[in-house]
Amino acid sequence: MNSLASLRGLLPTRDDHVRLWRIAGPMTLTGLATPLLGMVDTFVMGHLEAAYYLGAVAVGSTLIQLLFWGVGFLRMSSTALAAQASHDPDKTRLVLLRSLLSAVLISAVVLLLREPLQHFSYTLLALEEEINLHSRLYFEICIWSMPAVLLNMVIWGWCLGMQNARAPLYLALWINAVNIVLDVVFVFYFGLQTRGVAYAFLVANYSGMLLGAWILWRMLRPMPRMTLRGLWDVQAWKNLFTVNHHLFVRTVLLLFSFAFFMAQGADFGAVVLAANAVLINFFYITAYGMDGFAHGLEALCGRAVGMRDRQLFERVVVSALFWCLLIGIFLVSTFAGAGMTVIGWLTSLPEVQSAASFYLPWLVVLPAFCLLPFLLDGLFIGTTRTREMRNSMVLSILIYLLLWFVTEDLGNHGLWLALTSFMIARGLTLGYYSWRIERDGGFVPRNLPSR
Repeated sequence: MNSLASLRGLLPTRDDHVRLWRIAGPMTLTGLATPLLGMVDTFVMGHLEAAYYLGAVAVGSTLIQLLFWGVGFLRMSSTALAAQASHDPDKTRLVLLRSLLSAVLISAVVLLLREPLQHFSYTLLALEEEINLHSRLYFEICIWSMPAVLLNMVIWGWCLGMQNARAPLYLALWINAVNIVLDVVFVFYFGLQTRGVAYAFLVANYSGMLLGAWILWRMLRPMPRMTLRGLWDVQAWKNLFTVNHHLFVRTVLLLFSFAFFMAQGADFGAVVLAANAVLINFFYITAYGMDGFAHGLEALCGRAVGMRDRQLFERVVVSALFWCLLIGIFLVSTFAGAGMTVIGWLTSLPEVQSAASFYLPWLVVLPAFCLLPFLLDGLFIGTTRTREMRNSMVLSILIYLLLWFVTEDLGNHGLWLALTSFMIARGLTLGYYSWRIERDGGFVPRNLPSR
């Protein structure tokens, strides 16, 4: 009877599902807006006269995302720490201020080092002349959006930690809408080609920063006056650094995996590189679609940790697992049935369409292997178990590179096999660490009374 009661305690209630969807719903829409922008970039470049435009933007945007999302720990740590302190208004606002200051400092350092960063990045790549030229042009323009991107990350993460999922949705929709409109205007009407896509990205992110500032003002205005006495608390900054530096290593390695993927694809020529750029949009749809529930886990697990509520923690995890499983089934079915149609929308180049269709089966099965790592990411971020996330990523990257070395003779099929195996390794290693944590006491200890 006790075991049956324990099992029933794991089952989410209607309120648990509603609580998760209040965050995951808007965040899923927020996430899907990002690959939509990537698809528009692909569409715009894919309908120009040469494949090297599409390849150049694919390489340039991958490097930019590697750089920007390498400091994506600011978003994740802001969510987790704000969620864990959400019962104390002063502590949550101090989390916000420390994260904003960190974003400004990091932006200043990156902009000062932008030229050696660019030189180092492109030295590692063996690109065709036209791809190299246009990709560098894209990089040189987009790098100046660094302050806006990082400040937007902090605003996004803090709002999510405060259980406000609508604010990130509005922010993402605005940035992407401005970017999409300017993409079309700059490229098709002003003929700016690669520069047009880069300028659209730059303007959109600064306009989003202004909207984010207004959102923060609206959220902070009703709160009582706060004291800044704890802003420079050494232990708080140490905690922020500890969480962030593990997330930094984890995020850089994750983004390296995609930069490596694009770099190796470039060795197969402009057509295969362009085909991979088209197909990677399917992965982004999978990632950002499931990330909504990972974000929900971040916020709600963080709150459960702060409240020391074991039962809430368990029910939220089961609820998120259930919904991610349904989304995974939906995505596999959709990609299998409509994949060729989507490829036709994204590029009009016959040789790119043919190459993309040849490798499409990898993207059909990939959502099934992404479910577990994406879900567990939210669990580990919300509970600030970032050391285990870092270790999992290191192991998974080693498996990825080793498998690519073994399967390199398979060409682009070997590359997709290595990437798929990388996602499987992430899920298995994170699953192992979660089992070990639960065995040794739990993310939220079981012997604490539920509140």
